[in-house]
This record gives sequence, structure tokens and C-alpha cells, in this order.
Amino acid sequence: MSQGIAEPSNLPVEVAGPLLTFTQEAVATFADSLISIILYGSAAEGRLRATSNVNLVFVLREFKAAQGKSLRDPLRTAHAIIRIEPMFLLGQEVEVFLDTSALKSTDILRTRTVLFGSDPFQGLRIAPSIVLAQLDQALFQIRLRLRNHFISKGRREEQLALTLAEITSPLRSIAAALLELEGKPFESKKSALEILSKDLGLENSESLLAGMSEARERMFLAPGLAEAAILQSMTLCDLLLQQQRRLSAALA
Repeated sequence: MSQGIAEPSNLPVEVAGPLLTFTQEAVATFADSLISIILYGSAAEGRLRATSNVNLVFVLREFKAAQGKSLRDPLRTAHAIIRIEPMFLLGQEVEVFLDTSALKSTDILRTRTVLFGSDPFQGLRIAPSIVLAQLDQALFQIRLRLRNHFISKGRREEQLALTLAEITSPLRSIAAALLELEGKPFESKKSALEILSKDLGLENSESLLAGMSEARERMFLAPGLAEAAILQSMTLCDLLLQQQRRLSAALA
């Protein structure tokens, strides 16, 4: 423990050290403006991979430009070393954030670890109707991107592999949110997508999910695989949307 900062025990040393250094600098920089620093996502779950971001939420009493400027260089260094991706919320914005950013919010509520200060998310929840409405929007955006990229970037397989990498995390978050709404257990967002892909009857789901993991970690797929993976991802989106509509109808 340093300056009241919690040090997660499930992070590799090469991540834990730079994370502690950065949080110490942030605590000193924001001083009395800082309410809390919260780690969430794969780092909080102990499932960090080489290509994973280290996601942090800073909750502030007020925003002061001078403090933000002072954190620029430490943040740039931390991002270069361990891919830190921060979000800066004001305390009065927490509940608004939950209702307008359901995918990220459900991830925070499920996986968060408080590194410093109090827990502003304690006891909060998102109405299922709000989550389902935003899942509908998110699936629409992913389907639109897949369709657009299939046509506009289809001659360059490396571009399609990048598209597959970009949609993997959102699809995993959508699957996790759907399983949570159903009350079904899962170990991680990755496992949630595996469970739903099988439950919804996606053909050759193992092949697609393996391709997603490879694209996300290497930003590359073997020749001839990317186009088929994009088409199969479209089918997966359709199946997830059908599940979203079934749950929406059950709530109505």
C-alpha cells in the first residue's frame, strides 16, 4: 500500500509497477479534487494480455485545467508502457454515465477494483430496459461497420482483420450484458461470447472466436480467413440482436 493506494495482487510485475507510479502521480496531481481511482476490465479481473488496455476511471469533485495539464506527461508515459486508457468523470456525472454508456458501465459495475478513495458505483445499477436499448444501438453500429468495411475494404485482408479486432471487445461486452440480464454465470467477457455463440446456434463458432482472438492479439489473420470471419460476425450480430429482442419482449 502506498499513499492509500491499493495495489492489485493479480497483475504482472511489469504492469503493477508502472500502474502504481502513475496512480501516485495522479493522486498528487489532483489532490483534493480526486474522489477515486477505479481499475476495471481485464486488468481488474486478472486476465490482462499483452494487447489489453489498462482501463481506469478517475472520479473528480471538479475539473481544473491546470491539474489536467500536469497529468499529460505522466499519462503519455504510462500509456506507452502499459497501455493505460483513462476516463475522467465528475462525481455528479456517475449516474448519468451509467444510463448513457451501458456497455462500459456494466463492465465497470461487474469488474471494478477501487485503487484509491471511495467507490461511487457502490449500490448503483442500470435498469434492464436501458441496457437493452443501448445493446440494440451498439449492435446496429457494429452491423453497419461490418457491412461498410466488407465492401469498402474487402480487397485488403489486413484491413478486414483490423475490423474484426475492433469489434471483438464490443461483442464480448454485449454478450456479457445479455447473460447478466438472463442471470446466467460466466467467467469473463470472452467466455460470455463463447457461451452465447453456442447457445444461439452459430455454426463453426469455435473458428470465428479463435479468429477474433488472433486478430485482436496480432492484428492479423492468415490469408483467406478475414472475409469469412467478417461474414460470420454479421450472422453473430443477427443472433445477438434476436436474443436482445427476446429479452426486450419479456420485459414489456
